[in-house]
Amino acid sequence: MDPTECQILLTDPPLNPFKNREIMVETRFWKYNFVGVFIQIQAVVTLYAKSAYRDD
Repeated sequence: MDPTECQILLTDPPLNPFKNREIMVETRFWKYNFVGVFIQIQAVVTLYAKSAYRDD
């Protein structure tokens, strides 16, 4: 997989300081050259994953 052709989803704990997010995103752009980054709270991603695999 070529990161210069991909976007990435990052999870982030609630109330994480903005500076930590900034460093996390800069690393993905400058070191790995991802095209785009989306940051979501960890719990939201977990709830989405659980609902995607429900048997109801």
